Amino acid sequence: MSDSVLQKFLAEIRALPEFIGIPTVGVHTRGGWQSTPLHVAAVRGDIAAIAALLDAGADIQSRGEHGYSPLHEAVEQGHVEAVRLLLERGASVTATCDDGHRPIQSAQNLGEHEIERLWQTHAASQITE
Repeated sequence: MSDSVLQKFLAEIRALPEFIGIPTVGVHTRGGWQSTPLHVAAVRGDIAAIAALLDAGADIQSRGEHGYSPLHEAVEQGHVEAVRLLLERGASVTATCDDGHRPIQSAQNLGEHEIERLWQTHAASQITE
């Protein structure tokens, strides 16, 4: 199922302005603004696409426009389940964007309290492992 989700998602993003004119859109393709398909999935909060892209080898630490990681994107949009999945799959909690902010700082600045709680739970689980 993951492959069909992946192919459907890649077909959808070919129509996005940042990917128009790119002959082949794949897992590692960078569109305008340096976004990857994983960045787009994170912005949308598309859990199935995020999982399929990661299963296909997408770089979870990739940096897009302004140095944003997919985790930054999911946090900024308030997509709790996308944040959870990215954390579970190894997204760096210490990654900074070009202005030096970490994703948790964005959550705090935006009042994303559920993401803050998720972050604390994730951090605590990393200490006990």
